[in-house]
Amino acid sequence: MARPKYSITAADVVHAASYLKPRLQTFAMHLLDDAPYRTAEKAFTEAIEVKAKEERATRLNAWCEKYLPTKEWVKLKTAIRKRRERKTRLGELKSISITDKAFGLLQKLSERDNVTYSDTLEHYLEKAVRGKARL
Repeated sequence: MARPKYSITAADVVHAASYLKPRLQTFAMHLLDDAPYRTAEKAFTEAIEVKAKEERATRLNAWCEKYLPTKEWVKLKTAIRKRRERKTRLGELKSISITDKAFGLLQKLSERDNVTYSDTLEHYLEKAVRGKARL
């Protein structure tokens, strides 16, 4: 049996909107059938301005169905999952500074495996610690 199609929940509307809004404003996403950005942005704004969360989720899902190709849906789903995880781990987070080269490598690995930066670091650091790798 096929999995049901992904649907944005009322609880995830804020995550979806936070991801989509800046990407629309900076023309950083592909839209279905080369839809005009301004038209899509106007429809997006109308969808997220609805007061009731359930209705907002319904309208945002309809907007996504109309304007987002599969590849953009996948990116949205990943962004929502990552934001949800960050929110639950908020009290556990630490900040570090890394070089541009280290960030680029971390970004490539994270994108390749479709996981968060933290997941990537934990995975490889754990292997290094168990293997007692040294620099």
